[in-house]
Amino acid sequence: MKYTKLAALVSAAMFLSSANAATSQDNIAEITQSGDDNQAVVTQTGNSLNNNANVAQTGAANQVTVLQSDTSLSAAQVVQTGDLNQLSVTQQGDSQSAAVTQTSDLSQLVLDQQGEANTAVVVQLGASQNASITQEDASNQADVNQSGLANQLILTQSGSTLGNGNEATVNQAGENDLAVISQAGEQNIAIVDQDSNSFGNTININQVGERNFAAAGTRLGDGSSVDITQQGSDNVVMGGGNTPSNYGGLVGAGTNGSDNQLFIVQNGQGNRLYADAAQDQSRVDISQQGDFNQASVESWLGAENDISLAQTGEMQLAEIYVEGGVSNLVSVTQNDANNIASVHVLGSNNSATIIQAN
Repeated sequence: MKYTKLAALVSAAMFLSSANAATSQDNIAEITQSGDDNQAVVTQTGNSLNNNANVAQTGAANQVTVLQSDTSLSAAQVVQTGDLNQLSVTQQGDSQSAAVTQTSDLSQLVLDQQGEANTAVVVQLGASQNASITQEDASNQADVNQSGLANQLILTQSGSTLGNGNEATVNQAGENDLAVISQAGEQNIAIVDQDSNSFGNTININQVGERNFAAAGTRLGDGSSVDITQQGSDNVVMGGGNTPSNYGGLVGAGTNGSDNQLFIVQNGQGNRLYADAAQDQSRVDISQQGDFNQASVESWLGAENDISLAQTGEMQLAEIYVEGGVSNLVSVTQNDANNIASVHVLGSNNSATIIQAN
């Protein structure tokens, strides 16, 4: 069954004029369908002015729902190619922008934009992708690319100020990977990348406050997890010190292999971090509280290594580096101010413990 653009425009205009003539004006709804059993519903209502909705469906049994309510100068552009995809876009508030492309089968996307001047660009490739994206308040940005098989994303952005805004970039190319991002405050950026050889890995990023930056990774293998929590101001997770990022440039966090665990918690102001976990079954646990803390932690090429770091206070620096070994244990605890610790381990079955307290 095929509907031309003209027919869709006429039916949309008839619906809008009969239901909301007094409050909805100068809206455009355009639907193009090619294939069988496709469904598309566009609703523009409730004080909606100068909005644009464009839907193109190619394939079979696809579903699209676009709701533009109490909004002006908003645009939703949807392209669906494949079979049995489901997509829902809701825009409330002014100057919302959504561009969604589904070239997939059996994929699902729910996009909810509320507030003002939020932007979302979403691309789903492959099969059985699942994404839920919520943008609240003003000037949030989301750039999401899902490819591979059966990846999941839950993204929530809120609390930004018009002209600044949160930004999230997600790229999943493996299988059964999960990324959960929650951002509140101003100028937060979260970047998640899970490689084509990644499957069954989990990344969870939660940022509250101002000017936070976080990245992630996973890269290879399965069963690994990265958990990053940042609260306060001016926190970053990035390469630095004498241990540049294993993932290139200033990208922080990691895991690389299989069955690795990485936890990062930063509270306070001016904290910086780069981490890694390396090959298989390695564990990195980091907690920083206070001001002006810096940490560069790795295990690089090792496996079954355990690195634990806790810093509390001001002006602390800790760099830990493990290269190529297995079953190494490193524990560093620093409290109060002006502490410096550096540990470099080569070989296997080594143990190092540093405790500095004031």
